[in-house]
Amino acid sequence: MIYQKPIDLTRETQLVREFVARLVRRCEMRKIGGYSELDFALVEPGDEGIYAFVEAKNRDYASTTFQTLMLSLHKWQALKRDGPHAEVGGILLVRWSDGVVGFLHERDWPRALPARWGGRSDRGNPNDKEPVVDLPIAAFELL
Repeated sequence: MIYQKPIDLTRETQLVREFVARLVRRCEMRKIGGYSELDFALVEPGDEGIYAFVEAKNRDYASTTFQTLMLSLHKWQALKRDGPHAEVGGILLVRWSDGVVGFLHERDWPRALPARWGGRSDRGNPNDKEPVVDLPIAAFELL
C-alpha cells in the first residue's frame, strides 16, 4: 500500500520543479502515476525522451541530524533498475528541514549497500517496516 498525503505530493512536486529550474538542459517534469516506485520522469520537450528518473524526498529533520539517509530498498532498486533507461540515469533528490537540498546521481551511488530491516515507527503501522538501505549523506551533492 502506498501512503502519500496531498501536502507530501505538493512538497515533492515543488522540490523537483526547483531542481529542474537549475538544470542546464530544458526538461519537463512528469509525475509517474499508478503504483510506480519512482516519483517523476524528466522528459525532453519535443521528442519525449526520458532525461532522468527522479525519486524525491522531503525530510522533517536537519541535514546534519544523521550521517545517512534511510531509503526503502525497493526505491533504491527501482532507481538502479530504471536509471540506465534514461539519458543521465536515476536521481535521488532530498530536501531536509534546514533547507539544505541534495541530490545523489547514479554516477555517485555507493556500490555496495547492505540492506537492513527498518522504517518508520511513529505511526504504529507494521507495514511501515521493510528492508531499507542507508545512504551516506556525505555522498550527496548539495545545491
